[in-house]
Amino acid sequence: MLRSYLENINLRGKNVKDPPPAEEVKAFEEDNALSMPMLNNPRIDWIHNFSSSWNKEAVFVLATDFRQSKLLQVTHIQFPPSLVEVHNIQSKIVFKLRRPRQRYLDKLPPAMEDKETALQKENRISEKKIRRRKMDRRCGRRHTVGVQIFITCALIDGLIEFRCTKNAAR
Repeated sequence: MLRSYLENINLRGKNVKDPPPAEEVKAFEEDNALSMPMLNNPRIDWIHNFSSSWNKEAVFVLATDFRQSKLLQVTHIQFPPSLVEVHNIQSKIVFKLRRPRQRYLDKLPPAMEDKETALQKENRISEKKIRRRKMDRRCGRRHTVGVQIFITCALIDGLIEFRCTKNAAR
C-alpha cells in the first residue's frame, strides 16, 4: 500500500520528482510559514538527509495524508494501533525513500572539492550495484529455501497431526 502510494505521487519508481529549489528550502528553514512542503506537490530534498527540517515536514505531510486517505479508509482490515501511528508511518516512508535518494545522489556529478573524478564515481557506483545484486540473489535464495523448509515442515507437522488424530479416532 505504501509503495503504491509513493509511486502514485512520483516519489518512488522511474519518474522521481526533482528536489525543490534551494531558495524554497532556505526560505522554509528561515521562516516555516513562508514556504513549506505541500501535499498537492510533494517534493523531497534529495540532496539533504531525511533529518533536515524540509524533509521532516515533507515526510510528516505524506504520513498524515497516507494515514487519512489509505489506512483509515480501509474497513475490512484491522490494522494494529502501532501501525497507524504517524511516527511509525514516517519511519516506513523514510525507509522506502532511501534507495530513490541514493539513485538521485548517484546521478549527480562529483562536487568540485571532491578528489573523486566522474569516471571514478561511475566505477564506484557500478561496483556497488554489482555487490547489491549479488547480495539480493544471495538473500533471495536463502529466503526461498527458508520458506520452502518452513512449508515442508508445516506440511509434515500437519500430516503427522492428521495421522495421529485419525488413528486416535479409531
